[in-house]
Amino acid sequence: MNHTIIYPDCILFWGTNTRDITHHQHPAVQLVAGIEQSFLTKNEAGDWVECPNILVAPNQAHQCDASHMTIFSLMIDQESILGEHILQTHLQEKPWLTYPEEALNALHLSSIFQYIDQQNWVAIYQQVIHFFGIHQSSTFKDAHRDDRITKVLSYVKTHLQQEITTHTLTEVACLSESRLLHLFKTQVGLPIRNYILWLRIKTAVELIIAQQYKLTQIAYEAGFADAAHMSRTFNKVLGVSPSMIAKNSKFVQVSLPEVL
Repeated sequence: MNHTIIYPDCILFWGTNTRDITHHQHPAVQLVAGIEQSFLTKNEAGDWVECPNILVAPNQAHQCDASHMTIFSLMIDQESILGEHILQTHLQEKPWLTYPEEALNALHLSSIFQYIDQQNWVAIYQQVIHFFGIHQSSTFKDAHRDDRITKVLSYVKTHLQQEITTHTLTEVACLSESRLLHLFKTQVGLPIRNYILWLRIKTAVELIIAQQYKLTQIAYEAGFADAAHMSRTFNKVLGVSPSMIAKNSKFVQVSLPEVL
């Protein structure tokens, strides 16, 4: 069975890729690695070449042929602390790179497979950030969350169906906009607008899997403008449509308290 694990700042997919080959780009940093064999990717000359893994910068057009292969795919929010670290220390303004085999071995993909089988989602996250050379204490800098940020998180979760503006959140937190944005990213690990988007995606995934509502109602409950808006967002961020979510895949949402 395929697994898609949604963390606060990244989405991990492990399983057989059945998507059509398309030339695409997205706002996330992405790492793709073949589990049992290399996949194909197009180089700058437009030729297909074998590739064991690839780390792609955000908004960089690319095309991979990993159809019907078992892959590890990690999409990381570029504005999260983890994403910024990867951009600065790994990609260093390069559009993409391929890790040498000995370097990728540090990711311990076989261990990740065992953790998936054990449903040890936190251990997977810890292994991922260790591979990129960052400590958990650096990803989420303050384990003792400020009460004002706690209020903001609570407000967002209980008002997800509404339009949530930064101005409203500054009033909830009794902070200036600049102070709120800085403190939120420091303690939560990603910007407010990105957090709200990920929370809406997670909420929609839970409702889709529960199979209690039609997509139109799910879009409303999760705070999307309509079902079409939700579908576009899913295809852009997750790479799959909402209708494909419940088919041959297990989705797991790992909440902030579990990661922290």
